Amino acid sequence: MAATVTIDYASLGGGAGIIVEDTAVSNTAVNNPTGMTGGGTIYYIEVDNTMNAAATYFKIFNHASPTIGTTAPEIVLKIAASQRQYMVVPLGYNVSTAATYAAFATSSNSAASPAGPSNSVTIRMVVTNA
Repeated sequence: MAATVTIDYASLGGGAGIIVEDTAVSNTAVNNPTGMTGGGTIYYIEVDNTMNAAATYFKIFNHASPTIGTTAPEIVLKIAASQRQYMVVPLGYNVSTAATYAAFATSSNSAASPAGPSNSVTIRMVVTNA
């Protein structure tokens, strides 16, 4: 399933809050789901790894179309096996280009096609575009 993007026009950090929900995150990058041009700000990240018996590494790339295994991630969150984690950033985390994401079974960024988690993970993010 592709990411579902909902725009909440209530003000959030000076811009419209955009809610990204994706129930099928794997090791295939979801390129710039909010259509950011000129960056934006991430305020909230939720990663549900309850369907996996091993840790999952959720990575956000500050790039509209990263090359997995070559482009370094901006953020890496290790989500414990069978857990859901939340990250709230009250002042926001600025990305200058875009917020592309994917999930992997390892933290390594050196393999051309790093393995994804055994089962897909669900994510929710709240962002604003610049």
